[in-house]
Amino acid sequence: EGILKNHVDKFHGQNVVFLFSLGCIANFQVKGPLMKEIQTFEFKSGDVLFFNATNKENILHGIESIAESSTAPKELSEKFAKAGEYRIGLQMRGFSCVEPGISFEN
Repeated sequence: EGILKNHVDKFHGQNVVFLFSLGCIANFQVKGPLMKEIQTFEFKSGDVLFFNATNKENILHGIESIAESSTAPKELSEKFAKAGEYRIGLQMRGFSCVEPGISFEN
């Protein structure tokens, strides 16, 4: 279906999430604690999104739907004929390697 229900990551300490999108457009939703309502935007092929994924920041996020249109690079579609028919989402997490209690904040 291509849907990821809106959720909040509940990590403690220093944690950041990097999301990379390739292929079809994802209709991505996000709401931070200072935002009045959920914002939806087109997460296109080649886009990168990163955010603080700690429970302190409380970032609500998810994928509402996948559009049928693709923004995959022409070269990728030429090499892989079906590249424009799928969305590939790559998620990477960065965790703090320092002792608990040490903050990078000023």
